Amino acid sequence: MSVSTLYRLFLSENTNYTPYLHTLDVLAIFCGYENWFKLEKHFNDLALFEFNYGKLDYTNTKQKSLLKICIHRNELKPLYVFSEQFDTTLDFEKKLILGAEFYYSLKSDWNSSNNNRCCYSVCVLGLGNSLAV
Repeated sequence: MSVSTLYRLFLSENTNYTPYLHTLDVLAIFCGYENWFKLEKHFNDLALFEFNYGKLDYTNTKQKSLLKICIHRNELKPLYVFSEQFDTTLDFEKKLILGAEFYYSLKSDWNSSNNNRCCYSVCVLGLGNSLAV
């Protein structure tokens, strides 16, 4: 792949450029995927997974995910029910996504008076099933 192709893909402000499928396949193979369509499917599956647990785009919004709402309100029963649906075959990447969501939810509510109980419960929740990494 040429330097000019990489420039057009990542640095050029020309929005009329559409890369060839072969170019996208080469990039996907470099990232460890069989082809561009497998890479695209993988990231679409991760986006659907995040959507299914209520994650929102945090860049321009103040809305919270459903996990964060449960943690901030100290309503942990829905989290237990949520976590029980996963078995030990949950992809490592999905475990990381959920772990990060739990971590940032707890971190953003650290001054809460219920946080110690909530933190302990969420940690036990993660160790008791497939969410533990």
